[in-house]
Amino acid sequence: MILNLVLVAALAQQEAPPVQALTEPQIVRNLRYAEMDGVEAKFHTLDLATPGGEGPHPVLVMIHGGGWRLGDKANRSMWKDKLPYFREEGWVYITINYRLTNGEGVPPHPAHVEDVAAALAWVHDHVAEYGGDPDRLFIMGHSAGAHLAALVATDARRLAKYEKPLSMLKGVVCLDTAGYDIAKYLGTDLAGRTARAIYTNAFGFEEEGWKDASPQHFVRPGAGIPPMLIFHTKERREVAHLSQAFVAALRQAKVPAAAIYAADKNHGGINACIGQEGDPYTALIRRFLADPHAANTLKLASMAPVQELKLGGATRVAISVLDGTPEGLPVSAWRIATEVNGVEVAVVNAPRFTSPHAMQTILQHMVEVVAETDKVELKATLGPEDAWLDLDGPVTRITWQRLEPTDAKDELVFTVLPRPEQQ
Repeated sequence: MILNLVLVAALAQQEAPPVQALTEPQIVRNLRYAEMDGVEAKFHTLDLATPGGEGPHPVLVMIHGGGWRLGDKANRSMWKDKLPYFREEGWVYITINYRLTNGEGVPPHPAHVEDVAAALAWVHDHVAEYGGDPDRLFIMGHSAGAHLAALVATDARRLAKYEKPLSMLKGVVCLDTAGYDIAKYLGTDLAGRTARAIYTNAFGFEEEGWKDASPQHFVRPGAGIPPMLIFHTKERREVAHLSQAFVAALRQAKVPAAAIYAADKNHGGINACIGQEGDPYTALIRRFLADPHAANTLKLASMAPVQELKLGGATRVAISVLDGTPEGLPVSAWRIATEVNGVEVAVVNAPRFTSPHAMQTILQHMVEVVAETDKVELKATLGPEDAWLDLDGPVTRITWQRLEPTDAKDELVFTVLPRPEQQ
């Protein structure tokens, strides 16, 4: 089978709108970006929304998730909040379909990323017809789509098929995937049974194939890899580790990149929130899209409020930085500071936390923040539940200790101590 770029629209055989029509917002659906014998047309189509007004406009291509076997460009999460937000921001917003590995005869890797590359090449060649600026082309993906966004932006072979360089892409946003180093993910006990089945369905059972599908495998200096903004969420520790390792590799290759821990979001939530009013992750993406080469400096201004923890009568969180100069002291008792490395934290004037679970939650939250410094690879060690019961002193101290590396991993362990007796 041969994949060809085409200049026509599927289904309705739509033509590009006349220039004067571009002053009004439009949605053009089912544009055909490629043709392949024996493949249903819908897998090689895209939907395109224009903001209206004077162009040319920057372009954002969104790649859906679904474990490389499910999902569609028209899914509600792709359009509900993202379309009005990016349209208001003046972007041409595009969602794409690609072949899915969901049955016999449907090819696994590299079919998915080949289709993504074909779609991006088509967009680069034709988006100007819709008021878009091909020189300001960004991509974003969630879950499997985040993996494909990272892969097409690092494996130069895919765009090179269409005589396009990686530098055609000006920035990449990845929303929560473990697929940066698939060989490592599947070659260890990081992946559970369900995840392993999904990944082997898409990428086979051989390590060579896993490496070929791993964005981190292609990272090297001078390759033209675009800046990246990587999000990982609270429910999957392996994603935090793999995300931070990928960002470290990018930075070592002199590619601007940041890993952001979305402490209050799960895997689906980080995708659903993008475009919502007041969302801090959307605000961070906005900053990245405005200046992708400043990605190394990006961080949340503060972690999301943790009001549900009800920190008793606490009035402040005092932070003493053990590994550098203290910054940003004090901070609100309703927030957890982000500028922490090796730290000692004292929650002051808190007669009693509401519950052992609340204390464990806040500790988990703070430990995750420490992990975001990408100084260490985190392994949190939580004590048994009754370890959190004796917390009725006015001060609870939380300390972290950096241990010697074990199996190429630094362990970061925290300890909770009741307030010492008054001298």
